[in-house]
Amino acid sequence: MLNIDRVIKVIRNADEPKPELIRAFKLSERQAEDILDLRLRQLARLEASRSSRNWRRLRKEQAALQKLLGAGQARCAKLVGKEFDDDAKNTAPLTRTRAAR
Repeated sequence: MLNIDRVIKVIRNADEPKPELIRAFKLSERQAEDILDLRLRQLARLEASRSSRNWRRLRKEQAALQKLLGAGQARCAKLVGKEFDDDAKNTAPLTRTRAAR
């Protein structure tokens, strides 16, 4: 499962995927055959699920960016200021008490 994207890429792009799978993943012939015998529908479902999650994440990000673009200049400046404050808190130098430990 960790290499599913690479496996799918090899299967899609190689003229002869079996020897390519054996070489790329150090598989036996039997293992390569078993992978190639898997129903592509299962592989496609895995990829579709991943794509769907990615699409939802990007849509949320798009909505947030569109909201920011629709905000006035004062609102944008306030958000930027808040981000600076948050960054400053997260990267603040050690206090004497913490540094002494």
